[in-house]
Amino acid sequence: MAKLERIDLHRIYVSPKTTWLFLDLVDESGLRGVGEVTAQGQEAAVAEQMRKLGAALRELDNRARLRLLREPSFRSPDRLSEIVRSGFEQAVLDLEARSLGVGCEVLLGGGMRDGVRAYGNFNRGTLDRTASGWQARALKAVAAGHRALKMAPFDGVEPHLLAEPETRARIRHGIDVVHAVREAIGSEIMLNVDCHMRFTEAVAIEVVRELEPAGLFWLESPIQEAHEEQAAMLRVKSAANARGVRLAGAEDFYRFGGFRRFVENKSLDVILPDIRLCGGPLEAARLADYIGGAGIEYSLHNPAGPVLDAISLKTAHACTVMSMLEQQFKENAIYDKVTTGMPFDPIEGVRIVPDAPGWGVELVAAEMNAYPPPA
Repeated sequence: MAKLERIDLHRIYVSPKTTWLFLDLVDESGLRGVGEVTAQGQEAAVAEQMRKLGAALRELDNRARLRLLREPSFRSPDRLSEIVRSGFEQAVLDLEARSLGVGCEVLLGGGMRDGVRAYGNFNRGTLDRTASGWQARALKAVAAGHRALKMAPFDGVEPHLLAEPETRARIRHGIDVVHAVREAIGSEIMLNVDCHMRFTEAVAIEVVRELEPAGLFWLESPIQEAHEEQAAMLRVKSAANARGVRLAGAEDFYRFGGFRRFVENKSLDVILPDIRLCGGPLEAARLADYIGGAGIEYSLHNPAGPVLDAISLKTAHACTVMSMLEQQFKENAIYDKVTTGMPFDPIEGVRIVPDAPGWGVELVAAEMNAYPPPA
């Protein structure tokens, strides 16, 4: 049995909106296991949760750690607690797979495909939010090998201010830049639009109509996704489907109970679990069976840093169904500096999964303290 020698939290300050948090476990044999516990603006709370959970896991072996992490009484539907619990599950799976000399996908049931189709989310790295700025970034993503893209162009739109002239102008701008991007990339590239739940039902259906000529693959989270909004979601979905567009969402939900309403009501065409929130890699793989078995498309939400990117890629590799995997497109200059081991650029829209132990990602030690937050 190898006890945990160290439990480290590495903070990588990226921008005022982004700080990556990497969990780094080292056992007595010298093996390392990594996870990602990024929770923007809650770094101190994550550290406190890690101390508590680490104390419970330190003296156990890997398999006992995994059993404890899966105990129903040990789990909480609290968002922050689940991010930390998921991070420990990621890291312990990494340790166990490395001890066996296999990839983590083997512990999740085995690889199901040679490569994983990916879409490039080029939203956060687009600093020039004019039509030409969006077009330039979209073309760079296509040149890097992406054959599907995602953008979130409705900056500053608030659901309670939809009648205000300034808000209407922002919605108009968002619609216009989507059309500009479609014109730039042509008709063969898939295009998804994320609305971040900024609209009411009526405005969402209006936006669906306005975006019809852009030929979207999916429209993501146009309205609130609470239980009481299921009927409204079905009406928005119907309006989108009538124009050949899928409705996607549910990135913030937890375990089977959280996703049941969407599966039973068929209120989404594509469900987007996030490994940090949905219950961890093991739950994500099980959810693929559940969601795919109901005839709903399954696509892992993957909005954080390069460690979660590697974990999401290998988890997607093991899922029985997988529409596309989200990938941040060159959000910043350090994305590929702080880790090694995983290829970032897809080939004709498909990311190859390397045959590497564990998650196949290594932290670059010299970079872990190179990006402190500003004083």
